[in-house]
This record gives sequence, structure tokens and C-alpha cells, in this order.
Amino acid sequence: MNSSIYHKRQSTLKNHLSYNGLDGILITNLTNIRYICGFTGSAASCLVTPGGQYFITDGRYIDQSKEQVKGFERYIDMEPHLEQIQANKLNPNGLKLGFEGDHVSYTLYEKMKILFPKTRWVSTSMILENLASVKDDFELDCIRTAVEVTDKVYEEILHMLCPGHTEKQVANTMVSKYREYAEGEAYSPIVAAGPNGALPHAVPTDREFKKGDFIVIDAAAKYAGYHADMTRTPVIGEATEK
Repeated sequence: MNSSIYHKRQSTLKNHLSYNGLDGILITNLTNIRYICGFTGSAASCLVTPGGQYFITDGRYIDQSKEQVKGFERYIDMEPHLEQIQANKLNPNGLKLGFEGDHVSYTLYEKMKILFPKTRWVSTSMILENLASVKDDFELDCIRTAVEVTDKVYEEILHMLCPGHTEKQVANTMVSKYREYAEGEAYSPIVAAGPNGALPHAVPTDREFKKGDFIVIDAAAKYAGYHADMTRTPVIGEATEK
């Protein structure tokens, strides 16, 4: 993705923080970290202050973060993230910083207060999520692509919806195709035939399809982090009056 998109998001975030009387924010939710800087790994924190924007992770992500992270100065060490912030003096005394109250545990919050006793920590809710709710052109294109891939895969598994195939076989095939055509599955697929279709969030089984079965299929692709969501209910053979 073009770096300018991330720079625009970061500028919008800073304006929002200033409007709400905050000097910065500690971001710990990985989905929000991906949104604000582009990192897709499994461990990271981001700190935004008046003095800079800092990305913190561990040694597994030296190369990946160098390639992906936009607009943030990187700090990489095997120490926990808060300790890295403290050791590198990234959080000066006296700042009023937000943190993601929807995602931070009580244990982590207590640790934040101990390591940074002169920081005024303010619990925030949905700041990044609300910014991300207004989609830019790139995001809309990603969502369209995710939907197109999802639709394509539904077409490609139609021949499997017949006696002799199982729920699990169809689900596994769909997942394989999502990973081939896009980033992977948006969520665990539901393929539920006959009586299994009455189970909310059914898990695919080894049950073979039978003539007359209705099959509830709820499955979709993920592309560049953006999810499609699609449900279809085909029938094997002709539907009865009932």
C-alpha cells in the first residue's frame, strides 16, 4: 500500500487525539496497528507522542517490520514492549496518553502505571475503530476484491454439492482456495447439510450430502486484511413443497 495512505491516517489520528485533549496514545490491538502502520505480524505495540511515533516489537520481526511499517520509528528487542518504551525513554514524564481500554487487560494497565507513574493514562474506546469505519478508496477496492474472490469460490465448489461429498471436504476446499486467491479465510467456514443446518455456527462434519439436503454455507475470503461475508443455501436436487 502507498505510504501516503498511512501518513494520512496517522495525521487524522493525531488531530483526533488533540481534539480530545490527549498528547498521544498507546496502541496494542493488532488490527489497529495494521491499520495505522501496515504491520501484519503477531506481536507489536505503537506509541504516538508529541515527540514521535514509535513501533515496538521483538527480534522475530526485524525484516518484516522494516518492509511493512510506515511512518513509525522502529524499536526491536526481546524485552517486553513497555520495558522497551521505558529503556529508550520514549514516554517523557507528564504526558496525558490514551490507551485502548477495550483491549488492555487490568494486569497490563497496572504495569503501565508502575513503569510510568508520571503519565496520566486515559482509557479510550474505539478511537482507531471509528477512524477505520470511514473507508478510503484503497479499502473499498480491497473489500470488493474479497467479495469477488468469495463469489468465485462459491462457483468453483458447486460441483461438489452432490451425494458422495462431505461438509468437511467442501469447507476444506473453500479454505484452500481462499488462501490461493487471497489472504485466506475471513472466518471459519460453516458447511451444514440437512439437520445440521439448524445448528447455529455449525462445525463441518464428515456427514455426506444426500438428495434433497439443504446446505447452509457461510464462508468468505479475506483480502489485505479486509473481510467479505457471504451465506448461501443451495439444495441438492429439487426442493420439495415442504
